Amino acid sequence: MVADLDGTIIHSARRCGDTERLVTVETYEGRDVGFMTDSCWSALAKLQSVASFVPATARTERQYRRLRFPSAPSIAVVEAGAVVLVNGLASEAWALHATAAVEATGFTPFAIARRMSCLQ
Repeated sequence: MVADLDGTIIHSARRCGDTERLVTVETYEGRDVGFMTDSCWSALAKLQSVASFVPATARTERQYRRLRFPSAPSIAVVEAGAVVLVNGLASEAWALHATAAVEATGFTPFAIARRMSCLQ
C-alpha cells in the first residue's frame, strides 16, 4: 500500500485535536512536531504486519528520516519521487532512471522547473 504522509496520516497536534491520544512520530530540534492518532498508529501496525507499506512524500530525505513508524518501511518514495529509498539507502538504479528520463526531454532541470511555473 502506498500512502501520503503529511496531512493524511501525520499531522500537527493542533490538526489532531483533543479527541484521541496521539503518538509522536516526528521530533525536530527537541520538539515533538508530527503525530498520528493512536488508532492510526495501531491500524498502520496491523497493516504493516500483513502488507508492504510504502510512504510517499514531498519531504526531503533528511526530513523523512526524522519520522518513525511501527515498522521501518523497506521502500519509501521521497522528494516528490526524485529519490527512492530501499532499506534506508537511496536507490542508485532509480537515480539513474530519473536522470535519464529528465535528460531524454532535452531540457535542463532549470528549464523544466521554469516551464512548470516552479520558477519565475
